[in-house]
Amino acid sequence: MFWPGIVPVRFSLLEAALDFVEAESARLPGDSFIFNRFHLTLGITMAQEGKASDFHSRYERLINRLKHLDILVFLLQLKEHEIAAKLHLEWAQEELVWKLFLERRLTETPYDTVQELFTAQQELLNRLIKEQGLPYQTGTLEELLGFVASF
Repeated sequence: MFWPGIVPVRFSLLEAALDFVEAESARLPGDSFIFNRFHLTLGITMAQEGKASDFHSRYERLINRLKHLDILVFLLQLKEHEIAAKLHLEWAQEELVWKLFLERRLTETPYDTVQELFTAQQELLNRLIKEQGLPYQTGTLEELLGFVASF
Protein backbone atom coordinates (compact mmCIF):
# COMPACT_ATOMS: atom_id res chain seq x y z
CA MET A 1 0.00 0.00 0.00
CA PHE A 2 1.72 3.14 -1.13
CA TRP A 3 -0.13 5.37 1.37
CA PRO A 4 -0.69 3.66 4.70
CA GLY A 5 -4.04 4.48 6.29
CA ILE A 6 -5.64 5.87 3.12
CA VAL A 7 -8.21 3.06 2.62
CA PRO A 8 -10.47 4.08 5.54
CA VAL A 9 -10.33 7.70 4.36
CA ARG A 10 -11.30 6.70 0.83
CA PHE A 11 -14.20 4.62 2.17
CA SER A 12 -15.45 7.52 4.27
CA LEU A 13 -15.23 9.90 1.31
CA LEU A 14 -17.12 7.59 -1.03
CA GLU A 15 -19.75 6.80 1.60
CA ALA A 16 -20.28 10.52 2.24
CA ALA A 17 -20.54 11.15 -1.51
CA LEU A 18 -23.18 8.42 -1.81
CA ASP A 19 -25.09 9.86 1.17
CA PHE A 20 -25.21 13.18 -0.70
CA VAL A 21 -26.20 11.60 -4.03
CA GLU A 22 -28.96 9.55 -2.42
CA ALA A 23 -30.36 12.58 -0.61
CA GLU A 24 -30.19 14.80 -3.70
CA SER A 25 -31.71 12.09 -5.91
CA ALA A 26 -34.68 11.87 -3.55
CA ARG A 27 -34.99 15.66 -3.43
CA LEU A 28 -34.45 16.26 -7.16
CA PRO A 29 -35.49 13.20 -9.18
CA GLY A 30 -33.95 13.12 -12.61
CA ASP A 31 -30.72 14.88 -11.63
CA SER A 32 -27.52 13.27 -12.83
CA PHE A 33 -24.29 12.70 -10.99
CA ILE A 34 -21.08 11.75 -12.71
CA PHE A 35 -18.67 9.40 -11.00
CA ASN A 36 -15.45 8.37 -12.62
CA ARG A 37 -13.52 5.31 -11.51
CA PHE A 38 -13.15 6.25 -7.83
CA HIS A 39 -14.92 3.15 -6.54
CA LEU A 40 -13.03 1.01 -9.05
CA THR A 41 -9.57 2.04 -7.88
CA LEU A 42 -10.70 1.19 -4.38
CA GLY A 43 -11.75 -2.16 -5.88
CA ILE A 44 -8.19 -2.67 -7.12
CA THR A 45 -7.02 -2.24 -3.54
CA MET A 46 -9.59 -4.77 -2.38
CA ALA A 47 -8.50 -7.22 -5.11
CA GLN A 48 -4.86 -6.85 -4.09
CA GLU A 49 -5.64 -7.39 -0.43
CA GLY A 50 -7.87 -10.39 -1.12
CA LYS A 51 -11.18 -11.54 0.31
CA ALA A 52 -9.72 -11.62 3.83
CA SER A 53 -9.57 -7.85 3.91
CA ASP A 54 -11.50 -6.21 6.74
CA PHE A 55 -12.81 -3.78 4.15
CA HIS A 56 -14.26 -6.35 1.73
CA SER A 57 -17.79 -6.37 3.19
CA ARG A 58 -17.75 -2.57 3.40
CA TYR A 59 -16.81 -2.43 -0.28
CA GLU A 60 -19.62 -4.82 -1.20
CA ARG A 61 -22.09 -2.53 0.62
CA LEU A 62 -20.81 0.42 -1.46
CA ILE A 63 -21.34 -1.50 -4.69
CA ASN A 64 -24.87 -2.46 -3.59
CA ARG A 65 -25.63 1.19 -2.84
CA LEU A 66 -24.40 2.15 -6.31
CA LYS A 67 -26.62 -0.54 -7.85
CA HIS A 68 -29.67 1.15 -6.32
CA LEU A 69 -28.86 4.53 -7.86
CA ASP A 70 -29.58 5.68 -11.38
CA ILE A 71 -25.92 5.89 -12.40
CA LEU A 72 -23.63 5.38 -15.34
CA VAL A 73 -19.93 4.88 -14.67
CA PHE A 74 -17.55 6.41 -17.21
CA LEU A 75 -14.34 4.49 -17.75
CA LEU A 76 -11.65 6.20 -19.79
CA GLN A 77 -9.75 3.90 -22.13
CA LEU A 78 -6.22 4.77 -23.14
CA LYS A 79 -4.09 3.12 -25.76
CA GLU A 80 -0.65 2.02 -24.59
CA HIS A 81 1.12 4.95 -26.25
CA GLU A 82 -1.33 7.37 -24.59
CA ILE A 83 -0.65 6.03 -21.11
CA ALA A 84 2.92 7.34 -21.05
CA ALA A 85 1.74 10.80 -22.10
CA LYS A 86 -1.04 10.87 -19.48
CA LEU A 87 1.39 9.80 -16.76
CA HIS A 88 3.67 12.70 -17.65
CA LEU A 89 6.68 10.40 -17.71
CA GLU A 90 8.84 13.09 -19.27
CA TRP A 91 7.82 15.46 -16.47
CA ALA A 92 8.78 12.81 -13.91
CA GLN A 93 12.38 13.16 -15.02
CA GLU A 94 12.33 16.77 -13.78
CA GLU A 95 9.83 16.70 -10.92
CA LEU A 96 11.27 14.79 -7.98
CA VAL A 97 7.98 14.25 -6.10
CA TRP A 98 6.20 12.76 -9.12
CA LYS A 99 9.25 10.64 -9.96
CA LEU A 100 9.46 9.28 -6.41
CA PHE A 101 5.72 8.57 -6.35
CA LEU A 102 5.89 6.59 -9.61
CA GLU A 103 9.00 4.71 -8.45
CA ARG A 104 7.37 3.78 -5.16
CA ARG A 105 4.22 2.55 -6.89
CA LEU A 106 6.34 0.44 -9.21
CA THR A 107 8.33 -1.20 -6.40
CA GLU A 108 5.07 -2.55 -4.95
CA THR A 109 4.14 -4.38 -8.16
CA PRO A 110 5.49 -7.19 -10.35
CA TYR A 111 5.84 -4.80 -13.31
CA ASP A 112 9.07 -3.46 -14.79
CA THR A 113 7.74 -0.13 -16.04
CA VAL A 114 5.12 2.37 -14.96
CA GLN A 115 3.45 1.99 -18.34
CA GLU A 116 3.09 -1.78 -17.78
CA LEU A 117 1.61 -1.11 -14.33
CA PHE A 118 -1.02 1.33 -15.58
CA THR A 119 -1.84 -0.84 -18.61
CA ALA A 120 -2.51 -3.76 -16.24
CA GLN A 121 -4.57 -1.51 -13.98
CA GLN A 122 -6.70 -0.38 -16.91
CA GLU A 123 -7.37 -4.05 -17.74
CA LEU A 124 -8.27 -4.71 -14.10
CA LEU A 125 -10.65 -1.71 -14.06
CA ASN A 126 -12.39 -3.10 -17.14
CA ARG A 127 -12.74 -6.52 -15.51
CA LEU A 128 -14.02 -5.07 -12.21
CA ILE A 129 -16.72 -2.92 -13.81
CA LYS A 130 -18.03 -5.95 -15.71
CA GLU A 131 -18.02 -8.11 -12.57
CA GLN A 132 -19.84 -5.47 -10.52
CA GLY A 133 -22.80 -5.35 -12.86
CA LEU A 134 -23.05 -1.56 -12.76
CA PRO A 135 -24.04 0.29 -15.93
CA TYR A 136 -20.95 1.73 -17.58
CA GLN A 137 -19.63 3.40 -20.69
CA THR A 138 -16.06 3.05 -21.88
CA GLY A 139 -14.27 5.18 -24.43
CA THR A 140 -11.66 7.75 -25.17
CA LEU A 141 -12.02 11.16 -23.57
CA GLU A 142 -13.49 12.53 -26.79
CA GLU A 143 -15.99 9.66 -26.99
CA LEU A 144 -17.09 10.07 -23.37
CA LEU A 145 -17.47 13.84 -23.75
CA GLY A 146 -19.48 13.28 -26.92
CA PHE A 147 -21.68 10.82 -25.05
CA VAL A 148 -22.37 13.42 -22.33
CA ALA A 149 -23.03 16.15 -24.90
CA SER A 150 -25.65 13.97 -26.60
CA PHE A 151 -27.98 14.34 -23.62
